[in-house]
Amino acid sequence: MSGLDQKNLFEEVKRHRYSALIDGVFMGVGFVFIVLGIMLPIILSDQVINGLLTIIGGILAAVIGGTMEVYHWARLH
Repeated sequence: MSGLDQKNLFEEVKRHRYSALIDGVFMGVGFVFIVLGIMLPIILSDQVINGLLTIIGGILAAVIGGTMEVYHWARLH
């Protein structure tokens, strides 16, 4: 493998590693919001609406992260 091919491969891996980090952050934040949305009404009974909105936001963040991950894997293959 020539030096130029290795450099291009290194840049490709570096770019995908950054994309995977962003996807993981979105999915992690989504799961944290989902758990927070479930726990909020249990701890404070008057926070049901805020809990539901937090769950919806968490689902959206997790879906965005999952969709981005699938898109990046599809681009790799």
